[in-house]
Amino acid sequence: MKKIIAIDVGNSETTVGVGNSDNWESYRYTTRKTITSDELLMMFRTTIDLSKADDELLHGAIVCSVVGNLMFHFIVFLVQTLLKCSLV
Repeated sequence: MKKIIAIDVGNSETTVGVGNSDNWESYRYTTRKTITSDELLMMFRTTIDLSKADDELLHGAIVCSVVGNLMFHFIVFLVQTLLKCSLV
């Protein structure tokens, strides 16, 4: 069954959830205000099996953030590494 990834970027903590209606896994990270999209990929690879997040499993993404300057990096990370499409 296809999954989604949901990311909530807070001032001190970032929560990431991956799942569908049958199964949901969540992870918490310390929010770093200077992180890049490449660093996000490395950070997520340590806890989330991104090899399963391919075209047949990952259906979409949701990102919300109160840290405006990080939104761009999270969107670039999702589009280029997980959704495997280009940023328009």
